[in-house]
Amino acid sequence: PPVAAGPTVKVLPSSSQPAATLAARGAIVPFTNITISPESPVVLQEMTVERTGLGDEQAFREVALIARPSAGIETANDDRIVAWGALDPGGHRVSLKPTEALGRINGPAEFTVAGIMALDLSGYVGQVAYLSVAGAKFIAQTSGTQAVVPVENFPIHGTGQTIHNSLAVGELSLKTVIDINSGRRMDFRANAA
Repeated sequence: PPVAAGPTVKVLPSSSQPAATLAARGAIVPFTNITISPESPVVLQEMTVERTGLGDEQAFREVALIARPSAGIETANDDRIVAWGALDPGGHRVSLKPTEALGRINGPAEFTVAGIMALDLSGYVGQVAYLSVAGAKFIAQTSGTQAVVPVENFPIHGTGQTIHNSLAVGELSLKTVIDINSGRRMDFRANAA
């Protein structure tokens, strides 16, 4: 195995994984929870995510890495999606490069790999897809040297999600309701087909 040029980093499956559910069109669906635990502060350079299972790459608009609130992570702002990218149709993989929102990882930090589903999933209904973490690269914060992630930790598999097209997620309607006693009020309703 290669000799570590900096602190080692453990990337492990989190103790709890997302519940198996429907991957609805247009939704951001969690697939895999991971914990990144460095010996000393590091910066994530890139993370490789692979689509496995019987789901098609075209069912995903993009894949996102979401920072979950934890003590070991620094973010520049409230943005929780800290990396995203589109799957390569031929290679079933995507290399996620973090945005400036993600700072140092100082200690154990929790992340979720999520699929941003396509707006039309009619050709993929019933397929079960997985998004697995296949690799990661880090830079040591102090010296700029690359930290070695033990290769035996990969791949990290999460939960298979069933692709579903008839459920609409994220629609909102606004209706003005006239009430004799209190006057006008606004009525917001979330719609699901």
